[in-house]
Amino acid sequence: MKNIWKKTGAAILGLILAVSALTGCGASQTATQPITGKSVVYRTLDEIKKSGTINIGVFSDKYPFGYVDENGEYQGYDVYFARRIGKDLGVEINFVSTEAANRIEYLQTGKVDIILANFTVTEERAQAVNFTLPYMNVALGVVSPVHRVITSLDEIGPGDEVIVISGTTAETYLEKNHPNIKLQKYDTYAEAKTALENGNGVAWANDNTEVIAFAIENPGFTVGIPSLGSADTIAAAVAKGNKSLLDWLNNEIISLGKEKFFHAAYEATLLDIYGKEYEDILVIEGGGAAAAALSAARNHSAKAVKIGVPDDSTNQARAIKHLESAGLITVDPAAGYTPELADITGYIYDVELVPTTANTLPSTLDDFGASVINGTYAIPVGLVPSRDALIIEKQDVSGDNPYVNVIVARTADADNEIYKKIVAAYQTQIVAEYILTKYKEAYFPAFDYDVSFTDGDAVVAEVDSYKSDPKGKTVVKVGVCGASNDQWKAVQKVLDEENANIYIELVTFDAYNLPNEALHNGDIDLNAFQHKAYLKNDSAANGYDLKAIGDTLIAPLCLYSKKVSSLEELKDLAGLAK
Repeated sequence: MKNIWKKTGAAILGLILAVSALTGCGASQTATQPITGKSVVYRTLDEIKKSGTINIGVFSDKYPFGYVDENGEYQGYDVYFARRIGKDLGVEINFVSTEAANRIEYLQTGKVDIILANFTVTEERAQAVNFTLPYMNVALGVVSPVHRVITSLDEIGPGDEVIVISGTTAETYLEKNHPNIKLQKYDTYAEAKTALENGNGVAWANDNTEVIAFAIENPGFTVGIPSLGSADTIAAAVAKGNKSLLDWLNNEIISLGKEKFFHAAYEATLLDIYGKEYEDILVIEGGGAAAAALSAARNHSAKAVKIGVPDDSTNQARAIKHLESAGLITVDPAAGYTPELADITGYIYDVELVPTTANTLPSTLDDFGASVINGTYAIPVGLVPSRDALIIEKQDVSGDNPYVNVIVARTADADNEIYKKIVAAYQTQIVAEYILTKYKEAYFPAFDYDVSFTDGDAVVAEVDSYKSDPKGKTVVKVGVCGASNDQWKAVQKVLDEENANIYIELVTFDAYNLPNEALHNGDIDLNAFQHKAYLKNDSAANGYDLKAIGDTLIAPLCLYSKKVSSLEELKDLAGLAK
């Protein structure tokens, strides 16, 4: 399994996985009103609940997504999701065996209420059905025998035939983009697999998840083309116009995302096939970016004032809380410190949150009505929180706050005595006075200090003019991000006064995703650019074994604008949400 994935997974990993919200939520139609030239029959959410049974269309032969096991029971990733839907609706499930070619027909004729059959979202299909928020990423792939591996469609000759299943995106893609390739079409997955095994075609084109699973189960085959065409998403579908069921499913997907349900589904049904390392590549939790787009579309107008927010999850969560405190939006309290865009429960003012790369927010400030910017990027361009910010984030500096910045070491070095001395030198009165005086509300010390000092300007002048010599000292490389790190001069001064024989060499990085990697690789000894929440998420995502060894400061987010000069003016500009 691992060897197959090493050959095919790298290409999938390199995909830019686009997520689109093609939900098509128009006005609710009557159950028999013609849609796209056909009479559509469906049951509303209330009718399904009243009946006590929901009909869900799934595959019966598409391992590991929807199949019937040796005991005659439906199993697979889609089936796992279907069972949870039935549980949360409080109804029994009637599974209906479905083929790719009849998924739309089964919805339009009322044979099923929901399709959960590895249904790729396309614009054409969205004209005939309503797709929910997505729950999985997918692209097309091509599997072929190992004795003649097809690595490019150019290798398919005029006498060759490629196997496809009728009604799939592979069929549509090849007919539209490669009409010269002869297709051998089958109605079922079982027939297509048998045809490939019997050598009836040179290759089989289908969802890459499906052909990779086939290659893993059949050693005589390999996936020569792991990514064909565009990256797409998989979603559930309901009949066109069935708004009550669609809305319930979208809310269900968002709610399940908060408990990481789709990761659990992956681990229960797909882990043995695709491996742990590709779980986050394939799974979309809680509807992903599409959920945010859906939430935004429901709550602001086309003329909404755009507010730039960081696009990384931890600082975006802070920005959402910041805008909530400003009275612009409401947020689900259950989200705590770390809300996502999907946790926004309402827009009090007509604003739209636009995720943007954090270090570009200062340079793009003209493009937005306002932007939430971290001090790391605001201060170097001359933005002063106490002078320029519409509102400054208020943060608790206690150790429980996930947004307290920290000094970080490799876990194996966490008890290094030299590093402990550096932490102790940082958490001193002179450093606190320097931070508060030099940066004026841009940074706040996250350790105990005496607030009654009176001559901070003298401290700043003394520290700024201080010079240290590395000769004869142990050099410790500390990674930082941005240009506002002069407080480390104060730390150096404390170390020298204590005769610690330690010299701090700052290594500055341009982007916040680089210092942890450098620390992990041994290029630096410590880093001090991030808060605890980012450290936790980045380490988990990349497999870094890093540990926070001391609190440093809080760098509040601030709301800045070049269009207005106060929060009240911003609210007037936006107006109340309709």
